[in-house]
Amino acid sequence: MIDYRSNLSLPSYLMIGTVLNARVLPPCGNVVNDTQRYSFGKWYWEPRRQSACINPRQLMHNQSFDIFASFRTTNESEAGGSAPALVTLVSFASNVFSHIVMDILPKVSVICDSLLSLARVAILVSIKLQQDLVRLVCPDASSHRFIFLPAHKAVRAPVVYVPFVPGSIGLYPPNVIRPIGLSKPCGDAFMSGHLQAQRLECNPPSDLVYLWRPRGVRSVTDHTSLLHTMRAAWRCGRVVLVNSSSWKDDRRALSAARVVVAPHGGAVANIVFAAPGAHVIELITRSGLRQRPCYFGLANALGFTYEYVEPQKFDFFAPMTVGQHSLAQISSTLQAICEGRPLARPVAAKATQYLPNLRKKRAGSKVTVSGLTASRGLAGSGAAPAPAGVPKGAAPP
Repeated sequence: MIDYRSNLSLPSYLMIGTVLNARVLPPCGNVVNDTQRYSFGKWYWEPRRQSACINPRQLMHNQSFDIFASFRTTNESEAGGSAPALVTLVSFASNVFSHIVMDILPKVSVICDSLLSLARVAILVSIKLQQDLVRLVCPDASSHRFIFLPAHKAVRAPVVYVPFVPGSIGLYPPNVIRPIGLSKPCGDAFMSGHLQAQRLECNPPSDLVYLWRPRGVRSVTDHTSLLHTMRAAWRCGRVVLVNSSSWKDDRRALSAARVVVAPHGGAVANIVFAAPGAHVIELITRSGLRQRPCYFGLANALGFTYEYVEPQKFDFFAPMTVGQHSLAQISSTLQAICEGRPLARPVAAKATQYLPNLRKKRAGSKVTVSGLTASRGLAGSGAAPAPAGVPKGAAPP
């Protein structure tokens, strides 16, 4: 394993763009109004990158759906007469499990408290799966507040909030989201009290979960050797093979995961269900990690320890071969984790400011950014000038 900490950078804050009298367009959630199209610095919302999304011009003057014709809050007295608003969680591939986990859930974790405090803010999502996962992160968000983006019709609202993080998909500051699996940390106050009342002992997670791909791109050709290596090295518990099926089954399977080993791919997003403090070992090359650092970012966001092992043969579009040298690295790493020894070279990253003149604040502080309050342990938070790609027509903070 190669120490990659000098080459990866994490953003230090989340921003929330505000657009007045806006439409949200299917299927990628492009935000437009009568005068502007807003990219917020994201490639999938750039006008020149519309091959995967409907061109906003096709819907600019078409029929749109006024969400507040049907949206009713049960807390009208708390709204204070303010105009209704919409938070959009729709983005590129937001109907795909892995993209929901790495691109949407960390943002929801940061703005959850604000969403709960604003009664007349609806939540726009793509599909029921997205709603279910969002409610695991923000469980007090009632189902009546969710609106589904129609397949061929824009959604219109007087105010649209767009939470986004500068940088690549999946890169977030450390510890911005808690794992949403079934396990609880032994140090959790509620869990400790519950166990004491029941006179039970806390059993820390001990499973090594291998998210294997049985065939196709990025499947492991020397799967048998890898499995033998893991079983020989991991003496702290079970070695569990998981071939990703439904997210609910995967959630149960990873509930006791202390270590997750996986070749790069969408199934790695299941680490969101692992036990708190888990270790993640991803099979990917150094150049591959530079191109697609999303699961490195997700592991950091969850507060996990992340390492990567370079397969002997790797291609994003073909099967991979781990090889003897990398198998030996996996073996030594698993033994170190099991014995509680410090890892030789865990992959880390430095927090980097993407915007100038950022006002530094202590971790966990709250700050108003364009009308909503972002909170929950960001490494640095603050209102800042709009980055490149954010048009001047957006409403000011």
